[in-house]
Amino acid sequence: MGSPKLLLENCRTNLGGIRILSGLLPLSLDNVLSDLLNKVVPGLLCPVVDVVLNLLNTVLGTVNSVCPFGILGHLHYTLAGLPLFKDQHIVLNLNLMMTNHNGQPVDLPGAQNTSLPLPPAMDRTSQLMLPLDLLSSVLQMLVSKGGFNVDLTELVLRGSVPMTTSALQSVLPELSQLGTEDLPLVVKIRVRGLPVVSLQNGKVKILLDAGLQVLSQSNSSLTPLFTVNTGIHLSGSFSVTRTTLGISLALESVSLSVSGVGSFDENALKNWITNILQIGYLPLMNVGLNFGIPLPNIFNLNFADGVVKTLDEMVVINKASK
Repeated sequence: MGSPKLLLENCRTNLGGIRILSGLLPLSLDNVLSDLLNKVVPGLLCPVVDVVLNLLNTVLGTVNSVCPFGILGHLHYTLAGLPLFKDQHIVLNLNLMMTNHNGQPVDLPGAQNTSLPLPPAMDRTSQLMLPLDLLSSVLQMLVSKGGFNVDLTELVLRGSVPMTTSALQSVLPELSQLGTEDLPLVVKIRVRGLPVVSLQNGKVKILLDAGLQVLSQSNSSLTPLFTVNTGIHLSGSFSVTRTTLGISLALESVSLSVSGVGSFDENALKNWITNILQIGYLPLMNVGLNFGIPLPNIFNLNFADGVVKTLDEMVVINKASK
């Protein structure tokens, strides 16, 4: 994972004759000085080019970085090749690699090191483009690690949502197995399958397929009451610090498919589950994402408070130079 290095293998100068048009020196001195410059200047240019290349190699070496990536491990950015010069900008193509906390390489599911079409860049503006595949991979890995699986109780919800069998009876009077004893409830949320991720209007849209199992608790035993197959539709807003791209999720809508219950008032149940997700589940998801996606250290640029835009397949961070 070394940095590309620019080497000066051969340098030749091809300057035309140097003439001094000052008009302040006698013609003889003009000729002497011109001859001296014609002999000395070509020999100075190649060392100057070598110094410039060494400085550029030093700067390119700062691009390769290993960034902490929360519970997932570390994210590595390395240069995929030599920089390209386009108009007034330097274009760098970066490779992405991830390792776990033991230093072992980890596949980024769905992420590919492919070149993306570059949107036009404004003068004095730096751009960083991250592929949608990276966001999808991060969410897939969090799901695979159970990062979005939680058990919600009245303690977690802090009394904001009624979490007892009597309260549930008022929502679903069809539930005959609740009995007469008022028992606390536990809602187990388990995300299944892969999240569906897209980019729209400057935000990330996420669809999670989750199973919500509602259980009553008596002493140390749990009794299943019913299961809700839930489609959780989320919208994520981006924020940028110097080192990370943050994502803050909001709940957009919920779709339900219930098993274990006969005919019921779907709106009443949806409202109850939506409140549980909004008050209890969503804050825990945002805590799970608070490490953010680490940004590469490119020429020590500071992307803090950059403007985030989205295209079909990438997130674009724009930061104007002061």
